Amino acid sequence: MRSRSFRFKASFLCLSLLLGFCKATNGYNPGDPSTNEYYETQILKCMLGQLAECAVEPSTAPPTILYKKNLLNSVDFYFGFPGSFNPTVTGAGPVTYSISTGALPAGLSFNTSNGQISGTPTATAVLTSFGVTATNTFGNSTDTFYISVWDPSAIPDTGKATCTDNTGTGTSCAGQDGEFSNIPGFRSYNGPVPHPTYTNQQASVDMIRGLYWKTCSEGQADPTCSGTPTLGDWTWASNVCSNLNVAPGYAGFTTWRLPTMKELLTLVYLGSSTPLVESTYFPNSGASGYWTSTQNADSSVQAYAIDFNLGSSMSYNKASSFAVRCVSGRTMSEPSFVDQGNGIVLEQGSQIYFQKCNNGETYTAGACGTGANTIDWETAVAICDSFVLGGFNWRLPNLDELHLLTDYTDTSDPKIYSVFNSTASAAYWTSSSQGGGVQENQAYANLADTREMALQTKTNFLYFRCVSSGP
Repeated sequence: MRSRSFRFKASFLCLSLLLGFCKATNGYNPGDPSTNEYYETQILKCMLGQLAECAVEPSTAPPTILYKKNLLNSVDFYFGFPGSFNPTVTGAGPVTYSISTGALPAGLSFNTSNGQISGTPTATAVLTSFGVTATNTFGNSTDTFYISVWDPSAIPDTGKATCTDNTGTGTSCAGQDGEFSNIPGFRSYNGPVPHPTYTNQQASVDMIRGLYWKTCSEGQADPTCSGTPTLGDWTWASNVCSNLNVAPGYAGFTTWRLPTMKELLTLVYLGSSTPLVESTYFPNSGASGYWTSTQNADSSVQAYAIDFNLGSSMSYNKASSFAVRCVSGRTMSEPSFVDQGNGIVLEQGSQIYFQKCNNGETYTAGACGTGANTIDWETAVAICDSFVLGGFNWRLPNLDELHLLTDYTDTSDPKIYSVFNSTASAAYWTSSSQGGGVQENQAYANLADTREMALQTKTNFLYFRCVSSGP
């Protein structure tokens, strides 16, 4: 009690001294604890290091170190984008830091003075083991975890494995989506992954793009996704994802949001029955439409949704009712096109090459001539399969590849990135036949005038352009 009383009086007297309020009372008597002069003297002794009660015992504990990690025990970076992580450290200084396990992915660096991991990654890495040790005079401690570098530009394979002709009859796969496995890129998911503490909260992780999907649709019960998804309007959909960010955040994430069209389309899986999604990672999914955050630039009252019963997309009035699947992680990158000056356009992020002109047009000195082909689906597949340009191997683009050309900000027709300046405001074939196990006499087409992906009867005559992964 005396020590607490002394500290209180000493603190009060410090303030008094600073403000000049202390005056001698009844003569100067520094030995009497009842006088201000006594406390003035004690403070001076504290300042001179002559009072034991003022001594602070130094810490003799080794440091602790902890990086903020997610439910994969990973710190996440994204290919081509700068990032940094600093540890939380306790213990007496000075503290030094060293790498105890593993090596950093290319483009990242380690600061031995503060333990910061930072940089702009130049290569991808998936769950690379890593450890950092913090050391002071009294010992050390180590935090071990993973470092991941995801690719937000990667475009997945559709999962289509069957091949059919215009009538839906099984046929040779030459040039069709079903011929190409993991083209233009891989599909790889992990999950459902439960949070280590909140075990009923779980995410299904895209192990290529670093997207963390809420395993259950909104309205379903964790962790089994029992029940049916709740349907609501677009504003409700946006809010229900934001509500997951209330601290500590669902499954430890505080960056939940409604997915973009490009992101939600990566979940469409043409290798399954309906709903067209991989049920191992997304059990009991609804076959109805799911909202995206992508709004219609031509109408402030409309936004896009994907129908997982058909695999198609449309623009709907925001008052319509659809289901919601929330996502966390860096937003997938917008495409970046570079005209190669030879009739070929490269999308830099995915490293996919597109025919600049409509097939049938002649490229000359930066311009496309006339004579674009409109043809049935089976013939379009065959033409691209034997197409010759630049020494590349060409094919008709699948659903995900052709979607790259859609510009959701363009209000003029066609709604396609301007580097493809000869594009018609019309439908363009993809190599992807309808999914869901139905008779495949329809294939997907990109509608350049509405930014929608729709099913078309294969005998229809549509425009097309070819695509390649390079030489």
